[in-house]
Amino acid sequence: MYKAQVELYDDFLASIKDSEKHYTLMAIAWVISEMFPQSEDKVLSYLSSSSLSKTTKLKTIQKIKESRKTTEVQREKLEKLRGEIKGK
Repeated sequence: MYKAQVELYDDFLASIKDSEKHYTLMAIAWVISEMFPQSEDKVLSYLSSSSLSKTTKLKTIQKIKESRKTTEVQREKLEKLRGEIKGK
């Protein structure tokens, strides 16, 4: 079952439509942050290459970093990605 859920992530990520509405943006960030522990590489790749707004990407990174499930090494990767996104 776990494997099947992770396999669905590609389709789910491809279907996300960005929004300027605050609560929709927060929901997108929360859902992606919940996917992170099971599929770190996929989520990092998605955040670096997706068409989501800079605001949504940065909020997602913040949500992931705030999680107790996130390790210090992962937080460092996220901070690097955050810098890259802010520089775009």
